[in-house]
Amino acid sequence: MKWRDKSIRFDVHALRRMNQRGISREQVVEVVRKPQAGRPAKRPGAKRLETRFSARKRLAVIVEDETDCIYVISAFWM
Repeated sequence: MKWRDKSIRFDVHALRRMNQRGISREQVVEVVRKPQAGRPAKRPGAKRLETRFSARKRLAVIVEDETDCIYVISAFWM
């Protein structure tokens, strides 16, 4: 299955952190679907995707690419 065709699932930890940090699901989906940068994350097997939202704000999203979905682990502003 292609990356863009996969559904996006959110870990409970990710939803909690997004709420604490003022990050919407729509912002996370935008980063996952159209990242401006990507690299391996510290967590084994995970990817760190990033998109700039303004001159001073970048959103990083930690994901795992599973067979049937993209699993969001965490999200934070940089």
